[in-house]
Amino acid sequence: MILERFLNSGQKAAAKEEAIRRRVPVRIIAGLPAMTAIMFIVLFVTAFYAYSVLWRSAPQHGGDTTSYLEVAQDIKDFSLDQPHFRTVGYPILMVLTGSTVDGTKLLFFVQLLMNLASIWLLACILYAAGVSTLLVRLFGLVLLLPPYMESAAYVLTEALTQLMLVIGLAGIAFWYQNRNRKWLIASAVAIAYSAITRPANQILAFALVACLFAAPSLVHHARVTRRDVKKASMILVSATIVLVGAYSLMNFAKFHYAGITYSLGYNLGTRTVRVLERLPNEYAPVRDAMIRIRDAQLVEPNSSHTGYQFINTIAFGSGRDELEKITGLKPPEFSNYLVRLNLTLIASAPLEYLQEVAWGMASYWFPSARDVSSFRFTDKTTGKTTGVPSGIASGLHLGWAALHFVFLGIFVLQSVTFLGLALLSKSKRIVWGRKGITPDDARPSLHSLSVLAYILAGAMVFLTMILTCTLDVGQPRQRTSTESIFIFMIFLGASIWGRLIKPAETQVHSTDVVEERKKVEAWLRKEEQEEAEAEIEPVHASPKEAPEVAQVQATLTEETEPAPVKQTRRKPKRTAQAAE
Repeated sequence: MILERFLNSGQKAAAKEEAIRRRVPVRIIAGLPAMTAIMFIVLFVTAFYAYSVLWRSAPQHGGDTTSYLEVAQDIKDFSLDQPHFRTVGYPILMVLTGSTVDGTKLLFFVQLLMNLASIWLLACILYAAGVSTLLVRLFGLVLLLPPYMESAAYVLTEALTQLMLVIGLAGIAFWYQNRNRKWLIASAVAIAYSAITRPANQILAFALVACLFAAPSLVHHARVTRRDVKKASMILVSATIVLVGAYSLMNFAKFHYAGITYSLGYNLGTRTVRVLERLPNEYAPVRDAMIRIRDAQLVEPNSSHTGYQFINTIAFGSGRDELEKITGLKPPEFSNYLVRLNLTLIASAPLEYLQEVAWGMASYWFPSARDVSSFRFTDKTTGKTTGVPSGIASGLHLGWAALHFVFLGIFVLQSVTFLGLALLSKSKRIVWGRKGITPDDARPSLHSLSVLAYILAGAMVFLTMILTCTLDVGQPRQRTSTESIFIFMIFLGASIWGRLIKPAETQVHSTDVVEERKKVEAWLRKEEQEEAEAEIEPVHASPKEAPEVAQVQATLTEETEPAPVKQTRRKPKRTAQAAE
């Protein structure tokens, strides 16, 4: 009798609860289902071997390699003896891998492992956020392609910066999932270290803190309280303040400038290269010298013919000695002089500055694949290019470019859609308040971790773009450190999109099982109360099971998430009429 009343009052909810309770547990290996983890391990071993053989000439030099080698040679005795244009984050790795004179094979292998570790961590976040194992496996296959592994083959900061950003993202996501503070500390340290590897990341911790406060307003049930978010924010911000502050203090004590780098004045010069003639007469000697250096760079063979590279001549080449002689200043004082000079130019030509920023943002999203991804290599001593024939290399470049633009189109479509939905929900709330909008309209029933991870990843991608294009030249290569996070957002966005268009078929995932159980229990209690008030006679005949019950039970049984902690279901109370 009790079972019949239970089924009659809540067939769908009961089947849902039973399906949750009886789900078959899945074995997890390092955050991934066993089969997916084994597949990843096989792919990683194969990729590591293949790239080690095919990229025989790695690591290759990039445009900034020489300046990083200078820092590595200076700190090989673990003491910084002079100020440098570059920060010490990446040179420390170079010293540890014996790459103080040139990039070594050990550095190449370590950077390959860094890229593989980044893929694994991002895949773990996708799985924890409820993305299907099929999409997780496809995500791993995509990131193992040459354009996304190429950063390991250069003596540049991209591989290290990417790993630090991914650890930062994973640490916050896993802390949000299980409230383990160790993950939060790891995230804070990684974000802080990324700041002394890429100076643009100095404000990243503050941006992520803002996202932590904003994310709960976009989901039904936040897994952390506002007090938890405040504590997490203190940890994230404190790590960056301590590490960047200590580095800046050391530079101030030794070289009399407070900061981790003096590159700002030079980098801003790429945004004012077309308006140098507008400098007032008080800058006349410097103005004439800079115009002469820029014009020579415009017509130099094999240059970009944009004038942007004249900054390299000023910072590292012959133009440096000439300008230091004119001004009587040396770095970092000369960099401060350039900051004032460039701010003067921006104030006198603001539209031209915005135009340069817009061009930089357009260029920033172009394909970043270089020669190594097409298996072409440049000899470091002779400059001779070897590898596959140029025709094959061009075809590979075209293929990688087409793949990038496909992903970029999907990314733009997703971003515009999600932003539009968020603005629509917010505008309804502003205009109608709580009366003209239901909770489901205001906050779609989404996996809370997926929303948080998407927002955090977006903050990393767009903050890097904004700072790079407003303060520097905005090249596609500067996007490489966030390329894996960019692909991560596409796959996570596909999962979120699927849930938005089919909310009734949204699966219940392990991280939201507790909330789902509470909903089921609340529904059952409400049904019992309504029956008691209406004094409905008990139904003796067992009704047929609703078709929705079988559908819900089948959907939940097919789940591949880990089994939740078993909890005792509250039995419905027997009323006086039922006892009769």
